[in-house]
Amino acid sequence: PALALCRFTDLPEGSPADDTDVIAEFERLRGLGQLYDDSAVGPCLAAPREWYHQVRGFDERLFGEDHDDFDIQRRARLSGLVEVWLHDRTALLHQWHWRRFDEPRTPEEQAEHERYRRHWERNRELVLASDDPVRNRDHEWGALPDGAEVIEPPERRR
Repeated sequence: PALALCRFTDLPEGSPADDTDVIAEFERLRGLGQLYDDSAVGPCLAAPREWYHQVRGFDERLFGEDHDDFDIQRRARLSGLVEVWLHDRTALLHQWHWRRFDEPRTPEEQAEHERYRRHWERNRELVLASDDPVRNRDHEWGALPDGAEVIEPPERRR
């Protein structure tokens, strides 16, 4: 059992342009960006569905971005999953946008940045508070709402 992870290439501001054919220009765009460090793996966190059920999914106490991926990666290690890094065999391009951890440029961004820092600290405390890989024990977890259904992927042909 493994957790598949992939670092992503962070594209510079303004890239790609609205009229860019991303598929045709993928390699050029990839060359413009910088491979992000292994602390941001959120775009790719693939593990067996059974494992996600066993650990009761993402920790529902976490708020916002930045820690749900770190939490899943930490819990996978705690439960014995092997990490398999894929960025040498594939690529993810991350389109630039202002992120709440970036340096604020406006009063609105400053307010968002301050809120983000408070949530970041709270999330980090929650993630590091327990070495138990199972979360969401205090409530029903995994039940589908009325009228919802799971759509299974088609059988793979060999």
